[in-house]
Amino acid sequence: MNVNFVSYLQHYSPMEHEENPILHGIDTFMRWLLGVTLAVFGAHSVLWLIRLLVRRLIEGKKPPKVKSKHRIRRFHLIQRFLHLGLILSFLTLATTGLPLKYSHTPLATWFVTHIISLRAAALVHRIAAMLLVSVFIIHVILLLYRWLIRKEKGIFYGPNSLVVRPKDFKDFFQHLGYFIGVVKNPPKFDRWTYWEKFDYYAVFWGMIVIGSSGLTLWFPETFTQLFPGWVINAAHIIHSEEALLATAFIFTVHFFNTHLRPGAFPMDEVIFTGYLTEERFAEERPTEKERLDADNEYDQLRVKPLPRWTKYVLLVCAYIFLSIGFLLLIFIVFGTFFSH
Repeated sequence: MNVNFVSYLQHYSPMEHEENPILHGIDTFMRWLLGVTLAVFGAHSVLWLIRLLVRRLIEGKKPPKVKSKHRIRRFHLIQRFLHLGLILSFLTLATTGLPLKYSHTPLATWFVTHIISLRAAALVHRIAAMLLVSVFIIHVILLLYRWLIRKEKGIFYGPNSLVVRPKDFKDFFQHLGYFIGVVKNPPKFDRWTYWEKFDYYAVFWGMIVIGSSGLTLWFPETFTQLFPGWVINAAHIIHSEEALLATAFIFTVHFFNTHLRPGAFPMDEVIFTGYLTEERFAEERPTEKERLDADNEYDQLRVKPLPRWTKYVLLVCAYIFLSIGFLLLIFIVFGTFFSH
């Protein structure tokens, strides 16, 4: 132990800003970040849903029928494995973290009494955190390998890159205009849409914010040798609020964007199988298709679909993951609105 560690405010409440205005400011910022992010993208999802329903029910436009026997390869095996690791680690972190976040609720008490104890949950939580960090590190190493060793072009610029471009801002506002009827047609998307890029960078932000705060909570004695004790309180606030933002966003906005919107409902299988039907590819990624056709690269991505049994196994796993996410969302709603 050290002097800074024992100055940690054990019974501190962020609402008591007179005690520590810095912590109060951090808590206020995190709460605003949570509210604004969910409000903006929640409104985006609602407007998108309304527009898709109008298109389907009133305009009579239905998703294209699958006629081609081939598929378009969108994700390689390593990308799908990394996403699987992301799913497993994230769901485990949420499942073991939310009961502590809402420990004052009867549901959390029932969970730690009948499912897993708090001590065991803490151990599993740390193991899942190491898995998440491993997935992140592997992804970064692969990016550096492609950039520095293989000398691939277009990783940090161009249509195949996840780096934000001016077109993304144009697509965002055009899409909003399409939602409210100001613009007649939706934007023509390339390989990555603006909401996919937001999801991607949200993971980087989360790894830095949740990871650093979680590490501080894991080794408080070490960090208080360098920082004052209230840093532990700050880590509690940041870790709790940012984790809540991540889980709430994934189980609502991300689930809608990928699985629940008309056209993809009830499951977008592409991240699990790696393949997309040619008809859906032409409808959702017209700019990418035009570019591939112009470069004579389209046929290189055409592959045969997975064996039916393989696809069904993957989809069963996908539905299990989706169901766990919805159960955790119910946990969040119950703990936030119906437990006081």
